[in-house]
Amino acid sequence: MDDLNKDGMIDPIESHIKVSNMKDDIKNEVDEKVREEYLQKFRKEVDFHHKVAYRFEKSYRLSKKHPEKREALNEEIVEIISEHSNYIEQDPMALFYCLYFCVYYNNPDLVEFLRALISKISSNSKLEKMEKMLEHIDVNGIERIRTIGEQINTHVYHMVFY
Repeated sequence: MDDLNKDGMIDPIESHIKVSNMKDDIKNEVDEKVREEYLQKFRKEVDFHHKVAYRFEKSYRLSKKHPEKREALNEEIVEIISEHSNYIEQDPMALFYCLYFCVYYNNPDLVEFLRALISKISSNSKLEKMEKMLEHIDVNGIERIRTIGEQINTHVYHMVFY
């Protein structure tokens, strides 16, 4: 198999081709494993963000008509957060995303739950952003933040992306 020209000897060129093919095989195998791991992590991220966004919106929409259902709807959000705890440990900014939804969908009931989770995060720059958001909520209240309008939305937008 290594003797490509079937002359009974493995010349340096045939040896080089074999080594080159082995390198390509290893590279392709590593690339495939990296791709699989990335897709698995990416799927978790997308899955969490879609589920939590949908639950916040559902809680907002349904509790406007039926305030008595708010608690049960919020329990669904807590369940989604709990189910994705491994992902949240990898990317704690997911909790900032949830805080943003508390403001956007006027859901002050979940702020204290999120505050408790955030307090368990080790100190880093992401924690500072979340603490600043919690401070804005504490000082101004969700209702006021929601009604301030574009200025605070721009501020929150910059907190999320910068």
